[in-house]
Formats: sequence, structure tokens, C-alpha cells
Amino acid sequence: MRLCIILLLLFVQSFCATAQADGATNIIDTALVKPEYPGGFDKLAQYLSLNLHYPCEAMDKKVEGEVIVGFTIGADGAVSNIQLLNKIGHGCDEEAARVVKNMPVWKPAIVNGKAVAVHYKLPVVFELPQRPR
Repeated sequence: MRLCIILLLLFVQSFCATAQADGATNIIDTALVKPEYPGGFDKLAQYLSLNLHYPCEAMDKKVEGEVIVGFTIGADGAVSNIQLLNKIGHGCDEEAARVVKNMPVWKPAIVNGKAVAVHYKLPVVFELPQRPR
């Protein structure tokens, strides 16, 4: 049984970019080059579909929904500071966090020609496969 995953990346206003400057955190409101998963959106969707496993408890209880995972993409592209911003339980939250934790290094965000750390929100939707009627 194949897991159906709907992945929504909120590119325009979905994350708040922050950068470290002289030990202080500044909110960046100027244009920036957004961080990018290696290979882009299609590769991110492929990574999630291959690595995200529907928890048995959630499947047994027919739990569906959206887990929103917040994390930091560092100036070096590493993923850190993983937080669950929206939970649905039954193992789905932990599974979404596990997959994000194991992501490869991203291409970092760029502001004024310099790589900066940014906060990122990734909605991961758990949807049970539809049975043919």
C-alpha cells in the first residue's frame, strides 16, 4: 500500500527569515534568495515520499491531517532547531520530525550576497490511500 503524501511548500510568506549580525537577531525584510532543497521542489517531494512512513497506529485509527514542522536552515544549509508547530498525534508528528531531521544539507538563503540562517515551515500532510469504489 503506497502512502499518499501531499506536500505544500509555502514559499512566499510561509517562513520568517532571520540572520545573525553582531550577535543580535535581525528580522530581514529585504529581498532574499530563498533556501532550496538539493534539486528543488520535485526532489524534496521525492525525498518525502520515499522516506516518510505512515505510522501503524495512525493508519489503524484512520488518522489524517497536516503536521507543520518548523526548523532552521543554517547559513551552512544544515537543518536544526526542529519544532512541531501543528500536531495530529498517533505517531505522525514524530515521523514528520524524523524525516526533516534526516534531510540533507540545503542550499542556504542569501541576503546581500551572504548566506544567512532562516526559519522555515514545512507542512506535511498525511492522507490515507483511497480505496477504489
